[in-house]
Amino acid sequence: MDKEKCFERFYRENYEQFFHFAYRYLNDEEACRDIVSNAFEYAWSNFEREDVPDWKLFLLSYIRHKCLDFIRHLQVHNRFVKARLKMDEGSLDADLLEREERIALISRCLAQLPPRTRLIFQECFIHGRKYKEVGEELDITDHAVKKHIMKALKFLRDSVKKNK
Repeated sequence: MDKEKCFERFYRENYEQFFHFAYRYLNDEEACRDIVSNAFEYAWSNFEREDVPDWKLFLLSYIRHKCLDFIRHLQVHNRFVKARLKMDEGSLDADLLEREERIALISRCLAQLPPRTRLIFQECFIHGRKYKEVGEELDITDHAVKKHIMKALKFLRDSVKKNK
């Protein structure tokens, strides 16, 4: 019997058994198909080797090792994913905490501004009003509003630098 017919018969007789053998380890049909196909590919490439007395036992051992490699790889992958999620949680908490601290610092600094400067700053920056609107409401020029804003920003910058 020639190599192809012999191998084809071996394949038909053993594929299902090899698949179920792998499935007991992995419980993943796609991975089992890949591993069993790779095992047969290896067997086809080396079918004429004389140092393998029983290809069926050899391939069962090959499949078992590949299944265990697959499981180890999944475990490493899962540990990496868990570590990454934990890192992301930590950085989100740290970012949120840092943001809250900055907001508290800015609030304390705003409280130290002269009342008129604080009012103009809040109207322009917090409420998003234009200099002209705020100036008309307070009966001051746009230029005066701008000076109050510049004074507030300088004070905030200096205060934040001191508290770093």
